[in-house]
Amino acid sequence: MRGIVARHPVASFLVLAYTVTAAVSLVPYLTRRDLLPLEVAPYDVIASLVALAAAAFVVTWAADGPAGVRDLALRSVRWKVGLRWYALALLAVPTLMLVGAFAIDPPGTADAIATDWPRLLTHVLPQLIVLVLFLNWAEEIGFTGFLFARLQVRHGALKGCLIVGVFFSIWHIPFFVVETGSILEALLVLGFLFIPQLASRFIVGWIYNSTGYSLLLVGLFHATFNGTVNSMGLGRQVLGMSPGIALLVANLIVVLGAVVILVATKGKLSETPAQESRPPISDVGGTGS
Repeated sequence: MRGIVARHPVASFLVLAYTVTAAVSLVPYLTRRDLLPLEVAPYDVIASLVALAAAAFVVTWAADGPAGVRDLALRSVRWKVGLRWYALALLAVPTLMLVGAFAIDPPGTADAIATDWPRLLTHVLPQLIVLVLFLNWAEEIGFTGFLFARLQVRHGALKGCLIVGVFFSIWHIPFFVVETGSILEALLVLGFLFIPQLASRFIVGWIYNSTGYSLLLVGLFHATFNGTVNSMGLGRQVLGMSPGIALLVANLIVVLGAVVILVATKGKLSETPAQESRPPISDVGGTGS
C-alpha cells in the first residue's frame, strides 16, 4: 500500500480527502450545527483536520519519509514573515468589505456599525479563531502545502493554481449538499462559486510563494475571508449586510484581487525560477519577505 501511495501521491491524497469528506457528510449527527459553538458542525472540523491536513501528512510520510513530514510541518508553522503580509492576510478583505458596504448603503452601514460593533468581539473574533485553528489552516495544509506545492513544480504556479482550483471546488460539493439538502442545488451553488473559488487559489498561491511558503499566512487569509462573509462574519454581524450581498461583495473582492495579482506578477505569482516541491527550510520562522 505504501508503495502505491509513494508512486501516486497526488491521486492518493485526493482519494483520501474526498472519501473521508463524503463519508462524514453522510452522518446526520456530524452535520448538526448545534453541537459545537459558533455554528460549526463536527463534519466541518473532521473534513478539514482529518480529510485534508492529516491526509497530507500521511501521504507525505509514505512518499517522502520523515524528512518530508518535517518539511511540511515547518511550512505549516512558518510565522516569521514581513508584517505587511499579516496586514494583508488579516485586513485586506475586511477593509474592502467595509468600503463596499458604505458604497452600497452609507447610512445603513453607519447605523449598523454604531449598533453592532461589539459583535466584533463576541461573534467575529471568536469565529475567526475557530476558523484558523480547526478549519481553514488545516485546509491549506492539504490544498496548498501538499497539493499546490507538488503541482507547482510539475506545471508551474499558474497551471498549478488552476488544477488545485478545480479540486478545491469539487471538494466542497458534500458541504453544499448538506447545506442545501439537494444535489441539484449544490451543483448550482458550485457553479456560482466556481470562479471566486478559483480566483482565491491565485491569491493563495501568490501569498504562499511570496512569504517563503508560509501555510500559516495562507490559512489566516482563508479564515479571514470566511470570517468576513459567513453567518458569524463581519459583513453580516457588524456591517448589516444581507447574506446574498455579503457573498457577492466578498466574491467580487477576491476575483478583482486575483486579476490584479495576475497582472502585477505577469502570471508568475512570485514563483521562483528554481521552484522545488519541498523547499529547504532551516528554521520554523522562515525568511519570507
